[in-house]
Formats: sequence, C-alpha cells, structure tokens
Amino acid sequence: MITPSNRLASLVLFVAALNTSVHVNAQSASAASNADAATSAAVTTALSEARAHFKAGNLDKAFDRSITFADEGHAQALHLVGRIHRQPRYRNFDPHESARLLKLAAEKGYAPAQHDLAELMRRRLGFPRDTLLAFRWHLQAAEQRYRMSELAIADMYARGEGVAANQQQASVWRARARRPKAAASARTPANTAGSASAAKVITPTRTRTAAVSKPLEKPKAKPAARTNASAQSSAPLQSGHHIQLGAYGSEAAAVRQRGVLLKQLQRISPNVLLSIVSADRKDGRGTLHRLHTQSMDLGSARFLCGKLKKLLPESGCFIVSTTP
Repeated sequence: MITPSNRLASLVLFVAALNTSVHVNAQSASAASNADAATSAAVTTALSEARAHFKAGNLDKAFDRSITFADEGHAQALHLVGRIHRQPRYRNFDPHESARLLKLAAEKGYAPAQHDLAELMRRRLGFPRDTLLAFRWHLQAAEQRYRMSELAIADMYARGEGVAANQQQASVWRARARRPKAAASARTPANTAGSASAAKVITPTRTRTAAVSKPLEKPKAKPAARTNASAQSSAPLQSGHHIQLGAYGSEAAAVRQRGVLLKQLQRISPNVLLSIVSADRKDGRGTLHRLHTQSMDLGSARFLCGKLKKLLPESGCFIVSTTP
C-alpha cells in the first residue's frame, strides 16, 4: 500500500533525478557547442590557407588543405576543390569533376559556387548548355548580393540570354551591382526574378543564344607569325583571354589535332591563330603540349568556343585567362 509519505519520497527522488538530467544535458550541449566552434575555426583556418595556396598557384597544396573538408560536405571546401579541378595546368585537371563539386556547393546555398555553376552552364563546360537554368542560379546568388552574379544577370538581360531581352532591366542590375551592400534596398528590381514570387514575370527562352555579332578582332599586340604544321611556340602567352583546345602528351598528337582544328577555325574566323605551347610538367612526367589561340576579348572567346563545340562536340574547348 502506497502511503502519502511514500508518494512524497518518490516525488522528491524524481525531481532530483530530473534536475541531474537537466544539468548533465546542459553540460553536454555546452561541450558540443565548444566542439562545433573549434571545428568551425579549424575549417576557417584551413580554407584560408588553401585559398592562399590557390592564389599563389600552389594547386597541390591548396587541394591537400581543403579536400578533407570537401569530403565532409563543407560548401566552401567543395567550391575550392571544384575550382582547382578546373585549372588546365592542374595535374588532375577534370572539368566534369569540377562541375560535380560546384553543383554540390551551389545546392548548399554558397553564392560563389552558384555563380560559377551558372557560368559553366552558360559556356557548356561540364554541363549541357542551359541558359535558363544558369539565369536561375545567378538569381539565387544575387539574392545574397553576390556582385558577380548581379553583373551576369545584367549581361544576360542585355543579350536576351536565358531571359527575354530587356535593356532597362540590364541597367537596373548594373546599378544594383555598383551599390554597396549596406545601402541596397531589400526590394528586388521590378520585373525581375530576384525572388520566388517575382520569378513568374520572367519570360525565359531556350532558343536565344549569346552569339557575338561582331567578328573577332585582331589583338592589338602584333601576333606571332603563323607557324607550319610541326611548329612549336615557346613564347609566353599574351595577357587576356585565350582558348585552349586540348593538351597532349606528344608533339605529334598536338600537331595532328592542330591541323584538324585549323580547318574549322578558318570557317568561323580566318584571323584566328592556333599555336602549340609546350612546357615541362612539374611532376616529372615529361612535356605537355597545349593548343592555344591568341589573346582575345571574353565575348569573342565565348562565341568561338560555342561554334567549335557545335562543329566538333568531342573536342574540349576551355577559356583560360592569363596575366602578364
């Protein structure tokens, strides 16, 4: 028989046990919070070092410092490793792996990755060309006030690329990109898809292209003389945007492909030059022979790559920016 005194004793024991449990849970939560903070600090430090290596051109070191966190699913690490795989001079250069990693980072809401993913879709690098989807990814980054995507949206409105052409909206987005983040209005520009509710007013199209109407211009600097089929260029590339059309382990393979590509290039733009640029690989695996065009503006490079991929879909075509 349970007496009132027994019930009171049981209640006291229950309250004491509950208080102990709350105290232990609070200690556990505090310890977990401290561990999360330490982990976050370690990730920040490691990625900061990895970015420094990346900017300095030490791609192997950048990869080593970031790959562990990329495997754990950190968006910034996924983005950085994706960018490393996109560098033509990286020993494990792989545009398709780059595209896969950038998509994972973009899906986690990381604005720089969303921007890069959109640009890959615009240029058909690792993805089928999809300007409509590229425009939507740029909008997601622009919602976070990522300036490069705001400028890209302005460019796409101006070209009618992935969205109905609208010069007024192009000007609105350019002005938005110039404004400091703190001074920006919370309201998105009118008639844009800056938010899910505004997306309905967009008139997207999959048939418009980003073709540049003006012909390719000759570079201001005097280009090197056209070489014969077996010629090899050892001079450094001029600064600007170049198109790389493949990298080969033997000079003979590069010469053969150069002959094939020159025939197609002459159909598109007769003034385009194509040289073989050879350099020793730092990993001791011999000399790598790359096919490069001369320097040109970014719009012309995109136009030429798009044309070549239609004529030779099996051939790689990558835009590479170089500095003096």
